[in-house]
Amino acid sequence: MTMAHELVSTMREDHDGIRSVPGAECPMCGMVGATIYEGLSDRAFNAPGSWNMRECSNPQCGLWWLDPVPVQDDIWKAYRSYYTHPERGKRKNKSDIFRRVFRAGIAKLRDSYLEGKYGYSTKGQRWAGWPARWLAQCLPWRVAEWDMSVMFLQHRPGGKLLELGCGSGDLLVGLTALGWEGEGVDVDSQAIESARLKGVNVRLGPVEDLRYPGNFFDAVIMVHVIEHVHDPRRLLEECYRILKPGGQLSLVTPNAGSFLHRLFGRSWFALEPPRHLHIFTRQVIKKLLEDAGFDGVNVFTTIRDADGLAAASRSIRRTGRFTMRSSQPRWVRMLGRVLQICEWALMTVNSSAGEELTAVVHK
Repeated sequence: MTMAHELVSTMREDHDGIRSVPGAECPMCGMVGATIYEGLSDRAFNAPGSWNMRECSNPQCGLWWLDPVPVQDDIWKAYRSYYTHPERGKRKNKSDIFRRVFRAGIAKLRDSYLEGKYGYSTKGQRWAGWPARWLAQCLPWRVAEWDMSVMFLQHRPGGKLLELGCGSGDLLVGLTALGWEGEGVDVDSQAIESARLKGVNVRLGPVEDLRYPGNFFDAVIMVHVIEHVHDPRRLLEECYRILKPGGQLSLVTPNAGSFLHRLFGRSWFALEPPRHLHIFTRQVIKKLLEDAGFDGVNVFTTIRDADGLAAASRSIRRTGRFTMRSSQPRWVRMLGRVLQICEWALMTVNSSAGEELTAVVHK
């Protein structure tokens, strides 16, 4: 029996349309994995199917992966109502005088932080010097957001930047405004429509198929992308190929070892079946990057968006569902912030406890 015939013989189609294949062995190291969660469903966007999650038994690996896994030709069915699609009826922010003053102050503090750490300069008046830097460190959740808003990139006016999985383009809009010559790619045509409405230069398709020249980009970034792809190793090899010597790759992905995952278990929002095909550990991401050719690999964890993920995971635990962009009661938002601060405190003794894995590496 040929490999193609074997694949067809093991492929199954869920009653609602997403074909899948079983996968008991770890996609990274080949070890057999134990089934940790059974009967998972899409808790946010109503994609069809029932899914299991396995954990690799190799202590040097620890990868989590979906079993069965959707076949590549059908994975688009999991994104039909995804949040990156054109926004309709967008919820308006409240704008009383207190909130406007507060937001203006936070914006100035952010500008000062980004100028001091990364060299970005904006037209607005900033709070300069050590008082601003000290105040910023008293707000670790804000610092995590600000670092991510520039993807840990030093200011480089005119630098060529590529965002993989750019979605609706919000991050690219911000980086372009700060001086980068940015463009994006995504496999979702509706997300691309949303990005183009914002003036973002985007292309449709997997980056491996777009044939960018080698040694072309000064920076490549991806936020919550690598967990969605069937072949993470090939993706990172392509990133290495298209980066200039000295170019930077910054990536962010959910952390299998996070505090919130341990707290909420199968209700952890970031499991996100069937779109998240893999959930990584620090060891796996580090090895993948080294195998792709990157040196001096730095993988760390952050608390960014842990408050929102805590609220979403709580909703899933209570109701089995979470609605994106839904308004949460004030006490739930406060609980999320408390859990985020707890995660930050825990990271002082366990640096792998943060909500997201972040890698900042150079070619």
